[in-house]
Amino acid sequence: LLNLVWFPKTRKADQSRAGFTDLEELCLATSIESFVSDDVILRILRSSTRLRTLDLRGCFRVSSTLLKQLPCEDLEHLYLGLYCESFNYNLLCDELKSEPITMKWGSTLRDLDITGRRCPQEDLERSMKRLVGSGRNQTLHSLSVACTKISQDTVCAILMGCPILRHLNLTSCRSLPRGWKKVHRGENEIQKLRNQIQDN
Repeated sequence: LLNLVWFPKTRKADQSRAGFTDLEELCLATSIESFVSDDVILRILRSSTRLRTLDLRGCFRVSSTLLKQLPCEDLEHLYLGLYCESFNYNLLCDELKSEPITMKWGSTLRDLDITGRRCPQEDLERSMKRLVGSGRNQTLHSLSVACTKISQDTVCAILMGCPILRHLNLTSCRSLPRGWKKVHRGENEIQKLRNQIQDN
């Protein structure tokens, strides 16, 4: 586990270093303005093929281009949410393409958090469909898409296609019915939402 608070330095990095080959968890989460960029992440993780957990909450400069380049193939926990209320990251951050995330790790992710990310709606729909796949996703346990443009049909597909889902954050998703826009915790609450869909 590597848990860091990153501040920029002017010293040039030594590109010959091997990096963290055995690293399994990296946390650079922050609730203040983040200096973490794609270059920073690549410098740390360029050799981290065993990475299982990547926590970049609040790191609004990180792009989907960076995520596609990471060498880890079996990522299980990915946290990219933006939670700071005192600073409007949406004015600064670029759109995050979520489809490359589920293309690369759709079969291994247990937890995915893209709260508050500016994901284009069509990209988000394709991404979530990839996450569900052609059958049933037996891996995904927790999904947070709060403050995104996710649609009602896509939420239905996720609920029906992810049988072990136990945490679903739909807070402030404007396209959803009023009773859906909250955090659904535990098997009972998730099943209650499934039942509402089936009844309708």
